[in-house]
Amino acid sequence: MASWILGAQWLAKTIHPELFSDLDMEKEIRSFYTDFYGITDTTLLDEFVSRFEKSVANNR
Repeated sequence: MASWILGAQWLAKTIHPELFSDLDMEKEIRSFYTDFYGITDTTLLDEFVSRFEKSVANNR
């Protein structure tokens, strides 16, 4: 599964926010699932973003 890419991006932004200030994780999540899995349903993409945000919030 290629979703580790999102984790690496999140970690980079978390550790070095000054270097990755232009990294938009919501945009990256939507792009990832569209590019890798061909998902274009906005409701489903909204759910992926929501789950990511909840996961991150639970780990702080």
